[in-house]
Amino acid sequence: MITAKCISNRNPYTDKEYPLKEGQSYEVKFIDMGQSHTWISLNGFRESFNSVCFKFFENDKPLNIYRDRRFNPYM
Repeated sequence: MITAKCISNRNPYTDKEYPLKEGQSYEVKFIDMGQSHTWISLNGFRESFNSVCFKFFENDKPLNIYRDRRFNPYM
């Protein structure tokens, strides 16, 4: 299971505040990585979130989604 721990509930690029609690971990539903964006879909939420607001874990171990071929189609 992949989880995302919220490190900031505010998107630094748009200053939009997300309905997330800093320090809380959420189950990841989907990761959409494009050339200039990475959006994270979380279970229990309709909107997607900017990946910079999270640290990622797989089975409680740190996960670098940007260097993982499962999520980064540009590798």
